Amino acid sequence: AAVRSGKDRKVFWTVFAAGVICLIFWAFSVPCPIKLLFSAPCPTCGVSRALACLLQGDISGYLTHHPMALPLAIAAALCLMLPVMKRKALRVGTYVFEGIVLGANTAFYILRLMKL
Repeated sequence: AAVRSGKDRKVFWTVFAAGVICLIFWAFSVPCPIKLLFSAPCPTCGVSRALACLLQGDISGYLTHHPMALPLAIAAALCLMLPVMKRKALRVGTYVFEGIVLGANTAFYILRLMKL
């Protein structure tokens, strides 16, 4: 299906640019700027490494780096798709899913900080 409307194009190029930036950061092992500045991990530290492990079939590595990586990636993709979602029920479901994922990631982040 071709990308037709201006809104669809914006979403497509935003997702594409985010993907390219993530690939560049991962390929060149760019460290987290938050961790460098504050000596503590950010809420998404390890997501790129976790997703790379998952793509390689390394479930143990995925869980070690960031067990919320896949739900966070899905939530981010859905968030970018919100402007083109036509059905209200789909948008509401997306908001609920994002809220659950962000709540779970916040709990994981607090537990991670307590272990430091």
